[in-house]
Amino acid sequence: MIDAKARAFIADAAFYILGEGGFAKEVKQLMIDCGAKTITMLGKNDEVNIPNDDYALLGVGTPELKLKIVSDLQKKSRLPNFINANHPTSIVSNTDFGKGNIVCAGTIFTVDVKVDDFNAFNLNCTIGHGCKIGSYNQVNPGTNISGGVIIGDRCLIGTGVQILEDINICSDVLIGAGAVVAKDIIKAGTYVGIPARKIEKKN
Repeated sequence: MIDAKARAFIADAAFYILGEGGFAKEVKQLMIDCGAKTITMLGKNDEVNIPNDDYALLGVGTPELKLKIVSDLQKKSRLPNFINANHPTSIVSNTDFGKGNIVCAGTIFTVDVKVDDFNAFNLNCTIGHGCKIGSYNQVNPGTNISGGVIIGDRCLIGTGVQILEDINICSDVLIGAGAVVAKDIIKAGTYVGIPARKIEKKN
């Protein structure tokens, strides 16, 4: 729920979305649902020159591309004012966010959750108590992350993934749609199935 004061602030502010694909359009609609009136979408061929008083959001759904965009901007010596954006129908309780996170409609955070920077949680996800989530992760719709889970950086978690309680997942992991993660993942790579297993590359 967005109170009247916050909605008035959002209506008066200017927002820039970095991205032009499907997820960028979803982020734009999220901001419209929050009450934003002034939204500019910037594609890969557009110059990123965002005024200091305005706000930016990452509208890309690939961890590697998130990192590249932020790294390229850092080389220009200044990051835009990246904000955290929560859809009005999301439920976010006692969660410590870094910057540049997107929480889409219907997603629920319970308590004592810590989230670093530039993550996106798509539609109807749940994040349980005590989870710790790194940076540049993409969590796709319908994913359920149980309590006490720790996730590194640059992970792509597919639609409908189930991650059981107290699991640790290292950085640079792709988890395929519908997988059930029942034990720690300690090596980067692609994991699929029930229970989730690593796909080994063929020579």
